[in-house]
Amino acid sequence: MSEEDAPSEEEDDSLEEETVEETVSDSPIVEEESTDEESEEIVQNQFTAPLPDDKFSRFETYSTYILVGVISLLLLGSLLIPSVFWEGLLKPTVWDPITQDAVEGDAGYNSFNTLLFTSLLLLFAVVLSAYFRKARFPADANVIIAFVPWVVLASVLRVLEDSELFPESYQILFISPLIHLHLAFWVIVTAALGHWAEKLPSDKGETIAVGGRQRLVAIILLLFMWLLLFSPALAADESIGMFWPVIGLISAILVASWLAKDEGGSGMECSLLAVGSGAVVLSVSLWLQFQFTPWHAGHDPTWWPAFVILGVPTLLCWQLYRMGSEANSRMIAKGYDSGVIPSHISLEEWEKGNPEEKEEYELDARMALLASPLVLTFAFGQLCDGLATWMGIDFFGYSEKHVVSAEVIEWGAALTGGAGAWLFFVTKLLLTGALVWLFTQIRIEYRHRHLRLLVVLALLIVGLAPGLRDLGRLMLGV
Repeated sequence: MSEEDAPSEEEDDSLEEETVEETVSDSPIVEEESTDEESEEIVQNQFTAPLPDDKFSRFETYSTYILVGVISLLLLGSLLIPSVFWEGLLKPTVWDPITQDAVEGDAGYNSFNTLLFTSLLLLFAVVLSAYFRKARFPADANVIIAFVPWVVLASVLRVLEDSELFPESYQILFISPLIHLHLAFWVIVTAALGHWAEKLPSDKGETIAVGGRQRLVAIILLLFMWLLLFSPALAADESIGMFWPVIGLISAILVASWLAKDEGGSGMECSLLAVGSGAVVLSVSLWLQFQFTPWHAGHDPTWWPAFVILGVPTLLCWQLYRMGSEANSRMIAKGYDSGVIPSHISLEEWEKGNPEEKEEYELDARMALLASPLVLTFAFGQLCDGLATWMGIDFFGYSEKHVVSAEVIEWGAALTGGAGAWLFFVTKLLLTGALVWLFTQIRIEYRHRHLRLLVVLALLIVGLAPGLRDLGRLMLGV
């Protein structure tokens, strides 16, 4: 290398200074990127992951212990210390009102049985939801549709009991709350057989085989209902007549066979919808028979309230559906279940973190819930109950048997100096609005879908069921 080519000492020093400056200037950028990545990882890791579906939360575990403890205490106490638990507590407050209702007519609730039934209903909802989740039962919003016929069936059968159709030997099975336990047995059997029909291996075409088995399950269960529940009642009083019951049985089998097809829903859903709907058709046929050959003397049947009691909730729910249907369609197209956050995200992370799905999800979630079957069914039920109670008491002279509802009606009477059930309807209207708003705001983890489903079912049991019963009594005049 020549002297001209060789770098001078000054050039060498300047090169070293530039290298150092480049290194120093580059270092903070590398450190900053590394820090950002680490902070992102820390933010993601600071939230607890959702529990697996087969694990019970602490709340579910404690609820199970409390439920088992309360039932065990009441049963063992009634066996070991009957003078205290049975004769002094359960018989006068729980059992006697049920038997009185069956023999003499409506018996009012009291503070103790109201508190007991409400507490057990909520505990059962929590505990059963945990076991349903562990068993991987379906729990999307559309599942509630399969349970609606069973709630309607409870009301229709309860009205038939009011008409004194069933013999004394088993009419107590149609008194609340026993009627719900009684029908829960049919629901469990139907769901189990529907699941079996879906999972049983077959050499034939799978769709044809499953649909055929589900139809067979539905027809067999409806025939058993006919033989066990209706046939003894019809045989005990030959004056009732058989025309409409026979038409009802044939129609029930046709309806159940059509609904039992394996399209879209699971085997359990199809069977529950088919058998429940068929049973409603069969039971309503006895309402029709009552119009031609009444077996119980009451007041004149009144049909016009049905247009108000069913029409007003239908119009309001239709408006809710219209408001939310487009948003609901977009949520379904994106694969979201409105109100339920994605399965890999905990509620804590959803509320305090910033998951990438959140912005897209929340664009439509609130409005979409207005069109959800969960919201529409409980809103319809609560409004139906409010209207039926108002019209039944203020216009037709019926009385209220539930403790809290009776208090509200008394306040209404005190305000106007006359009829007071209008205040019950206003209360139900406000309660329905509050519940709809609450459902649109609340977000639940994916693992709590079963609990949401059972909570809505409980709302139907305390809303739609008594509302339809009140309407049925007006329509039959019993």
